[in-house]
Amino acid sequence: YVSHAQLSGAKSYEFLKIPVSARAASLGGNIIASGDQDFNLTFTNPALLSDTMDNHVAFNYINYFSDINGGHVAYAKKIKSKHVLGIGLNYLSYGKMKLADEYGNINGSFSANDMNLNVSYAFPLKDSNATVGIALKTIYSNLYNYTSLASGIDVGGHYVFDKYKLTLAGLIQNIGYQWKKYTPSSQEKLPFKTQIGVYKQLKH
Repeated sequence: YVSHAQLSGAKSYEFLKIPVSARAASLGGNIIASGDQDFNLTFTNPALLSDTMDNHVAFNYINYFSDINGGHVAYAKKIKSKHVLGIGLNYLSYGKMKLADEYGNINGSFSANDMNLNVSYAFPLKDSNATVGIALKTIYSNLYNYTSLASGIDVGGHYVFDKYKLTLAGLIQNIGYQWKKYTPSSQEKLPFKTQIGVYKQLKH
């Protein structure tokens, strides 16, 4: 009989799903449509970038659980009328773990971490309330002696109905490829996802 400890070809880089801000986490982490100007939400949907965020800076820190810690820093700059460029870095550190052999002997410790460098760009469609955004991701992961490198792309759209205070958004997230594998036989996928979101400001 043959048994497998884990599935072959499973998705990796699941840390990309963790919300980077407290507000996003409190609302389920999947805010892709918004009617306000929260710079932190642009990490989820690059189409939420706007020229009102010119020279905005974001800092976030996450004390996840146990000794796992994460953080996010980002900056936005208007490069021409209503065209905005954003750059951000988020990481997740899994702390120190015991290094043991198959007999249970402790031979020291090791650490593991994941990082994502995110460059995003957003612009409005001509004579429209629609905005399109794209984010390019460079993802690096280090798990003990195993490292990997991947690239990903997010593509988002955002349309505002001013009269009704209603916003619709769509997102295709983590289209990408793993360039450097953890092991020669472990080609893994990014956590691909598609979403549709609706934001409605109520009367009061």
